[in-house]
Parts: sequence; C-alpha cells; structure tokens
Amino acid sequence: MSTDDEQTIDYMANEIQILQAQLHALRWIPVEEGLPEKTMTGYLVRQGLTCPSIMTYISGKRWHTIFGDYDNITHWMPIPPLPEEKDGDV
Repeated sequence: MSTDDEQTIDYMANEIQILQAQLHALRWIPVEEGLPEKTMTGYLVRQGLTCPSIMTYISGKRWHTIFGDYDNITHWMPIPPLPEEKDGDV
C-alpha cells in the first residue's frame, strides 16, 4: 500500500468519525438516558403526543414554554445549528 493510499484511508476514517459524532448529536435522547447539562432550547416529545414541541430546558429538570412547565417529556434533542452563510447569501 502506498503512502498516498494510507493518507487517504486515514483521512476517510477521520471524516467517518466526525460524521458519526454529528449523527449521534442529532438523535432523540430518552430522558431516562439523560437530560441536558445546561439551559438549552430543543425539540421535545411529550407522552401521548405525536408532534414534537420546541421548549427550553432550565437546569433543575424543568421544561418550559410560554404556556408553562411540562414534566411529561419522554425524549429530547438539541436544535441543530443554523447553516453557515456563504458570500452573497442574504
């Protein structure tokens, strides 16, 4: 195997690790598995509902919207980052 082949394989292995980490970060997380480490806004699934909600998690195990607090959350996920602007984007 040539040095170029080894470098290509190393590069591809690194890219795979980066993509796996990104995919893992965008999965539905059961609340039994863990809660956010700090205050954050995210997508949530409430028990008995099939449509996700957007709520803010406030440290201390509290999910909050302008309508009040909720405690029947089954899963959550962070909102993905916004796309980066490119030159010429409005």
